[in-house]
Amino acid sequence: MKSSSQIKTVQWLLDKNKKNLLDLSVPIQRNEIWNALHKSNLIASILMGFPVESLLFEEEPNGKIYKVLDGKQRTLTLIQFVNNQFKLNNKIKVKEIDGAQVTGLTFNKLNPELQQTILNYNLTFTIVRDLTNEERELLFFMRNQAVSLSRLELTRVLMGSEVLDTLKGLLSHPFLTETIQLSDKAKNKYTDQQLLIQFLILEMKPELGFSGKEIMSFAEEPLRGNGVPQDVENKLSNVMAYLHDAIGEDANDLKLNRIHIPMLYLIGCDALERNVKPAVFHAWMLQFFIDISKDNNEYKNATLAGSARKQNIDIRTKYIKKHFADYLAQ
Repeated sequence: MKSSSQIKTVQWLLDKNKKNLLDLSVPIQRNEIWNALHKSNLIASILMGFPVESLLFEEEPNGKIYKVLDGKQRTLTLIQFVNNQFKLNNKIKVKEIDGAQVTGLTFNKLNPELQQTILNYNLTFTIVRDLTNEERELLFFMRNQAVSLSRLELTRVLMGSEVLDTLKGLLSHPFLTETIQLSDKAKNKYTDQQLLIQFLILEMKPELGFSGKEIMSFAEEPLRGNGVPQDVENKLSNVMAYLHDAIGEDANDLKLNRIHIPMLYLIGCDALERNVKPAVFHAWMLQFFIDISKDNNEYKNATLAGSARKQNIDIRTKYIKKHFADYLAQ
């Protein structure tokens, strides 16, 4: 790996983006998570001449395309603001600069001097070259230990690009995109990926719970080491297809709490093995949610504090499997 530090203007960054020479789709990177205030504070910092943390780019062998390894939020913010996609938030500390109001304004509404201040602002880039996949992932992981990355975001790095590519295919399944009704905010926090990892734990390492520590451990071994076996990938796809069909039009009304989804996955596996018709599963599921909404019961208690612990997962599993078996026996 080779690296160098370079100074480039915001205009340089914009030019690269306009020519499609910036790759913002590196799998280990976070989705866009900055809100309007975060974005506005970055622009205000630049207008005030404050230093901005360096960006980490990987220069591809052709010397033209740059992968954005760290600094995606800042890069997107600058591109969006110069393209007039958001106004400076009224809650930023800096209301005026050199006597000119800036809050509530888009880029094209700023006076020309302030526009040039942004375009000519010098950004510091760390440019790396000749990275292997492992070096790229390790570099991102080590660089982000001191910033506010969630456990799940770090887990994505631990899994590695190959596993993320496998998950990407499963993430487009209608069960995850339509049936469980995840909000955009939840998707940006990778809740859909968290659910997939929980399904994989149930299939590949059922002795684990769902705590952040256990999920990170699972990501490194066996996921990163061995990948997702083809038979497991096929099973996940088949069970999700069954659940999508079985839950059907009730998805909008149910708005499933995600704590129940891994349990429904387990029963979906059982139902497929027993050749239970989707309509029967559907009727059982509605009855199950009615029953657990009543007085205190073991399942309900195991969804409270400590629900990610293996002990509570086992309690929920035992309860829901018995409920399903009893329903079929009627």
